[in-house]
Amino acid sequence: MEMAFNDLDSETFFELARLAGKAPSGGNDCQAAFKRIHSPTVLAKGNQDLMNLCEICGVVAK
Repeated sequence: MEMAFNDLDSETFFELARLAGKAPSGGNDCQAAFKRIHSPTVLAKGNQDLMNLCEICGVVAK
Protein backbone atom coordinates (compact mmCIF):
# COMPACT_ATOMS: atom_id res chain seq x y z
CA MET A 1 0.00 0.00 0.00
CA GLU A 2 2.88 2.32 0.76
CA MET A 3 4.39 1.65 -2.65
CA ALA A 4 1.04 2.41 -4.32
CA PHE A 5 0.79 5.67 -2.40
CA ASN A 6 4.33 6.64 -3.41
CA ASP A 7 3.55 5.90 -7.04
CA LEU A 8 0.40 7.99 -6.80
CA ASP A 9 2.33 10.79 -5.12
CA SER A 10 5.02 10.71 -7.84
CA GLU A 11 2.37 11.40 -10.48
CA THR A 12 3.92 8.78 -12.77
CA PHE A 13 1.31 6.07 -12.03
CA PHE A 14 3.50 3.41 -13.69
CA GLU A 15 2.82 0.79 -11.02
CA LEU A 16 -0.41 2.08 -9.49
CA ALA A 17 -2.81 -0.28 -11.26
CA ARG A 18 -0.76 -3.36 -10.35
CA LEU A 19 -0.14 -2.26 -6.76
CA ALA A 20 -3.75 -1.21 -6.19
CA GLY A 21 -4.79 -4.66 -7.35
CA LYS A 22 -2.57 -6.28 -4.72
CA ALA A 23 -3.40 -3.94 -1.83
CA PRO A 24 -6.86 -5.35 -0.97
CA SER A 25 -5.17 -8.51 0.22
CA GLY A 26 -4.22 -6.55 3.36
CA GLY A 27 -7.89 -5.98 4.13
CA ASN A 28 -8.68 -9.60 3.38
CA ASP A 29 -5.87 -10.80 5.64
CA CYS A 30 -7.05 -8.54 8.44
CA GLN A 31 -10.63 -9.75 8.09
CA ALA A 32 -9.51 -13.38 8.06
CA ALA A 33 -7.49 -12.86 11.26
CA PHE A 34 -10.68 -11.82 13.05
CA LYS A 35 -12.86 -14.51 11.48
CA ARG A 36 -12.69 -16.75 14.55
CA ILE A 37 -13.95 -13.96 16.77
CA HIS A 38 -16.57 -11.33 16.12
CA SER A 39 -14.91 -8.69 13.97
CA PRO A 40 -15.68 -5.17 15.18
CA THR A 41 -18.04 -3.36 12.84
CA VAL A 42 -15.62 -0.44 12.52
CA LEU A 43 -12.83 -2.80 11.47
CA ALA A 44 -15.01 -4.58 8.92
CA LYS A 45 -16.14 -1.22 7.50
CA GLY A 46 -12.54 -0.01 7.31
CA ASN A 47 -11.46 -3.15 5.47
CA GLN A 48 -14.33 -2.78 2.99
CA ASP A 49 -13.49 0.89 2.48
CA LEU A 50 -9.86 -0.06 1.79
CA MET A 51 -10.90 -2.62 -0.81
CA ASN A 52 -13.27 -0.15 -2.49
CA LEU A 53 -10.61 2.56 -2.57
CA CYS A 54 -8.10 0.15 -4.10
CA GLU A 55 -10.61 -0.80 -6.78
CA ILE A 56 -11.21 2.87 -7.63
CA CYS A 57 -7.45 3.55 -7.78
CA GLY A 58 -6.94 0.57 -10.06
CA VAL A 59 -9.67 1.68 -12.46
CA VAL A 60 -8.43 5.28 -12.55
CA ALA A 61 -4.84 4.18 -13.10
CA LYS A 62 -5.81 2.03 -16.10
